Parts: sequence; structure tokens; C-alpha cells
Amino acid sequence: AMRGEERIDLALGYLRMAQHLDRDNELIAFSLAQLLGQRERFVAAAEQFAEIDSDALLYRDAQIQRAQMLFEAGAAEAAIAVLNKQLKQQPQDRDLLISLGDLYRAETRFAEAEKSYDDAIALIDEISARDWHLYFVRGMMRERLGYWDMAEIDLQRARELSNGEPHVLNYLGYSWIDKG
Repeated sequence: AMRGEERIDLALGYLRMAQHLDRDNELIAFSLAQLLGQRERFVAAAEQFAEIDSDALLYRDAQIQRAQMLFEAGAAEAAIAVLNKQLKQQPQDRDLLISLGDLYRAETRFAEAEKSYDDAIALIDEISARDWHLYFVRGMMRERLGYWDMAEIDLQRARELSNGEPHVLNYLGYSWIDKG
């Protein structure tokens, strides 16, 4: 209830008190870290996410959020390292692969991003409309790497799955113009 902008400091205070009373409560730690991130206290948020035990139910989500906070704090390599460490333990985790691809893409490391997205797509059992974004970002990476034929296939797949998402149509249209 207190997550509204004008009450976030009060919420942080209450969460810190709750954490003091119940140190092992992962939900309190996760909520506190989220609020710190919302307040753009990225390093503190990353540290809070790091405190969540590896056997906790929210551990994987905490590591993904921790990587995002580190990235926002300007520590891209540390963020990437967090996700790579998680992927060594859970190589078939699609969300980890997508998050890693997103970080690589933000760092303009297109070949590594394309590989992460490719690995995530390989884990899809049955393609559905919700997968359009994954094909879209992989298509963008392939286009940037100069693999137009493969990029066009991905972008067309994203267009079909998204039912004409404007971002996909725009990217595909401008790419066709660039290619003549």
C-alpha cells in the first residue's frame, strides 16, 4: 500500500524493521531490494538481493534482479557474471538466458546476445504468441551482425506471432528499405 512514490521512504522503514524482526524472511528481503531499486539505490538493492539464500524460493528471481541492479549501477561485467554463474547451475533456464541476452544487447555485444536468445529459443517446446519478442530481439541481433537472411526469418516470425506489433513492423519495414 505504501509503494506509491510519496510513501516509499515509509515503506522502506517498515520493511527494515520487519527484516530486523525476521532476518530469514526472503519475501521481506526481496521487497526491500525492489523498493531500493525503485528509489534508484541500485548498489544497495543489488546487495540486498545478494543476501537472499540460494535455497530460497525467490533466489533465481533475486539473482536476475540483482544483475539488473548491478547493470543500472554501471557494473555491466559484474551483472553479466551473476547471470553466467546462475546459468552454470541452471543452463536450461530460459529467463536467465533472456536476461543475459538483454544485458549483452544493451552493451552492444550483439554476437553474445544473439547466442543467448538462440539458446532461449532452442528451449521452446511449443511456439506461442508470447514468444514474439524473443524472435524480434534475436532478429535484431542477427540484422546488426549482418546475417540478413536469418534476421528476416526471425522478424517475419515475430510479426506473425505478435499479430502485427508496431515495433516489429517498423523494424522490418525499415530493414527492407535499407536492403533495397
